[in-house]
Amino acid sequence: MKQWAAWGVDYLKYDWNPNEVPETREMYEALRMSGRDIVFSLSNNTPLANMPAISTMANCWRISGDIQADWQHMIRGALSDERCRPFAGPGHWNDPDMLEIDTKEKGRAGLTPDEEYTHISFWCLLSAPLLLGNDLTKMSPFTLSLLTNDEVLALDQDSLGRQAYPVKHEGETIVYAKPLEDGSWAVGLFNLGAATAVVSVRWADFGANGSWIVRDLWRQKDLGAYADGFSGPVPSHGVVLLRVRSGRTPAAGPSD
Repeated sequence: MKQWAAWGVDYLKYDWNPNEVPETREMYEALRMSGRDIVFSLSNNTPLANMPAISTMANCWRISGDIQADWQHMIRGALSDERCRPFAGPGHWNDPDMLEIDTKEKGRAGLTPDEEYTHISFWCLLSAPLLLGNDLTKMSPFTLSLLTNDEVLALDQDSLGRQAYPVKHEGETIVYAKPLEDGSWAVGLFNLGAATAVVSVRWADFGANGSWIVRDLWRQKDLGAYADGFSGPVPSHGVVLLRVRSGRTPAAGPSD
C-alpha cells in the first residue's frame, strides 16, 4: 500500500465475493497508514448483515452482482438499493455497479435511449458512484449530453448525501424522492412498464405542502408552480426527472 501511495494511486477496487468484515478492516487500516487519501471501493456482493461495519470503513461497496447491458440487470440493481439506504452517507456510498451507457457487450441488447435516461437518473438519485464503461473516444452527442448534464449530476453530488427513497408505487410506476442540501427535492417519476403511462406525485407523498416550483432537469426547463403535486406522461422504461423547490421560500438551483 505504501508503494501504491508513492505511485500516486487514488482508487483501490478490492474485489472478492462476498465482502466480509475482517478483510475489509485489514485493508482499511493499511490504507490509513499509507499516507495518501485513496478511495476504498469494495466489490462484489456485500451481505446486508455486514453493511453496518463495512460502511464505516469503505468509501463505497457493491450491493449486488455484476451489472450487464440490458434493462433487467440495470433496473434490478436500481431497485435493490433501497434495502441498503440506511448505511449510505457522505463519504460512504452504496454501489449498484458501473454505468451501462453506450456500452457494447457481447450477447447483450444494450439500453434504449429512454432506458439510458432512467439509468442515469436512478444512479444520481441514489447518490451512487458514477463509473463509466463506454469508449470515451467515440461518444455520440447524445451520450455526451447524458453524461455531462450538470443539473442531473448535481443530484448525485449533493452535499447532504441522502439517497432517494420510494414514496409511491402503483402498478408498474414508481416515484422516488431525494432531499437536497438547499431544502429543495429531486423527484424521479419512473415507468417500468411496456407502454407510456401517466405518473403522478403529490407533495404530501414526501411530507411537503403548499406550492412548489418544478424544473425538468433533463430538458433544463422550468415548468411553473404546482399547488399540490405534479403528473405527466412517462414513456415505457423512461423517466421524468424533476427538481422542486418551495414557491414560498425559493431555493437556488444549480443553474441559478
